[in-house]
Parts: sequence; C-alpha cells; structure tokens
Amino acid sequence: MDEEDPPTGPAVYLLVLEFDRPHDVSVGSLGTIHIGEGRYVYVGSAKRGLWGRVRRHLGEPERKRWHIDHISHLADRRTVFWKEYDPGLECGSARSLGEIHEGVKGFGSSDCGCVSHLFFISPFEA
Repeated sequence: MDEEDPPTGPAVYLLVLEFDRPHDVSVGSLGTIHIGEGRYVYVGSAKRGLWGRVRRHLGEPERKRWHIDHISHLADRRTVFWKEYDPGLECGSARSLGEIHEGVKGFGSSDCGCVSHLFFISPFEA
C-alpha cells in the first residue's frame, strides 16, 4: 500500500504522540494519569474508517468518548501508522508493545483483556 493511499475502510493504527512537557490529565474512569515528557504510542482501531478517527485525534473532540480523546490534543507532534483492519491485530500489537515498553494501566483497554493500549516509548534526549 502506498503512503499516499491510506485505507478508506477499517484499519488498525499506531498513533505516536510526542509531549514536550508533562501533563496530569483526568481520563474518565481511570482518574488522573501522568503523561511525562517524551514519546508514547497508542494502538487503536477504526472499524468505520481511518480518516474520521485520525481527524478526531488531530483536533480536540468536543465529546470525549475514548481515553485517547483526553490526551491526543495535548501532544506537540502526532504521527499515524496504519494497516488495513485484521481481527486480532490491535490487541496483538498492544500485547507485543507491552512486552518491551511500559504501558499506562487500563488505558484504551476497557473493552478487551489487554493491560494497556498506550505505551511510553522513549524520553527525549537532552
């Protein structure tokens, strides 16, 4: 698939969020979570189409429906990687990331058995 031709249908995506400063954010049922300075990756799926979901992450949604809605607009930089939807790919990716990176417990995983769908990947170099 060409970079210029992302799927218009269902997709699984990685949303890379870069924060230049820390944030303490109230995230619904999770309470207040700390987002430190650095790079995070969120694993999600867009079963009704990728572009609507990406547009949501690039702005500040009026209604915060998902955990990610509480933090994506605070990121200083956002990058999206995607693959056409495949059952099991979202949670499989989250489990794989959780084996090597620290997850924010319960984030994005209230509807599955994963520990998290948001992971701290790396601090910024000084």
